[in-house]
Amino acid sequence: METIVIAVIGPHGAGKTSFIESVTECEPENLPETPAPIEFRDGWLDLQFAALNAPEVSLYRCNLAPDQTPFILVDTPGLSARKDNLPNYKTINFIKGRLDSASVELHGVIYLQRSMETTDAEFAIRNIKAFHEAFASDEFRHLLVATTFWDVSPKVGSMDHADYFHKELRRLDASTGLKLKIARLNNDFESSIRLLQKLQRVSTSHAFGSRGSGFEASADENGIWELILSKGKCSVM
Repeated sequence: METIVIAVIGPHGAGKTSFIESVTECEPENLPETPAPIEFRDGWLDLQFAALNAPEVSLYRCNLAPDQTPFILVDTPGLSARKDNLPNYKTINFIKGRLDSASVELHGVIYLQRSMETTDAEFAIRNIKAFHEAFASDEFRHLLVATTFWDVSPKVGSMDHADYFHKELRRLDASTGLKLKIARLNNDFESSIRLLQKLQRVSTSHAFGSRGSGFEASADENGIWELILSKGKCSVM
């Protein structure tokens, strides 16, 4: 079974590391400062490198059941807003440099975001698009955007904001060819596992999508954002 490598990105404080740690039980394997070989063996990651001095980009194995798709999640530095409203190219290029130096190829990205205000939506779109451009390949085709209302009311964020975010994401989906899913994620193990299980079902043509045949839900279903915002656990469309 193929190992799927997913980068977890988003602004500072969105819960990237907490999400990753909730579905892993191992210490992170930090990428080295200098290039080093990385070998995929029997569906898992075998790392061999000389120095562990780059904590900003770390690889985690997800400890799932044997019949589940093996995931490796990449923890990344937080994306920062810029006064000129451009994407955070510096951080994106830093991530790419570290992964390229270790010959790690991404299959997709999970973008975590705490709110759906218009400025946050625009920030997300800019950076997701730039991230896709930096890592574009035949294998990079999966995008899951999750809101993380972990310590605030589920009703935070108006439907106008949510609808705007939804429309912008659908526009991005159409322009990049990425297979978009949108989710709501809580800060608990069950919600994190359910999110990964939904991600497995993004594509029936991909090695890790075969177990989810027929899942694809319409992004235009009425009330989908109400469902995402009202559910206490991870809800994915």
